[in-house]
Amino acid sequence: MEGREAGNVWAAMSSGDRIVGFADTGLKRSLPNLDWLIVVSQSEREALAPLRTLERFAFLMVVFGLLMLMVLLAYFWAHREQRLADLEVIESPKPSQQKVSA
Repeated sequence: MEGREAGNVWAAMSSGDRIVGFADTGLKRSLPNLDWLIVVSQSEREALAPLRTLERFAFLMVVFGLLMLMVLLAYFWAHREQRLADLEVIESPKPSQQKVSA
């Protein structure tokens, strides 16, 4: 941590991984005898919990979007216009014409 004014470090501890943040107070310029450093520690699991929630939400939105795309494609495929050129038309036999005698 020496030489840096602020930052964070990932530390592996026996209780689990922790994120350690540190920052210089900036008071050394005005008070030379007050060379303090502030250190904060939080478990990695607790610190990154909101990101995991956001990651799950983003994944579900991608899956939902792909599902909607598949439904839209299925709709257009089912309602596409069929071309009659591919169909063979069979003509029905014409009834025979009878002559009427008078």
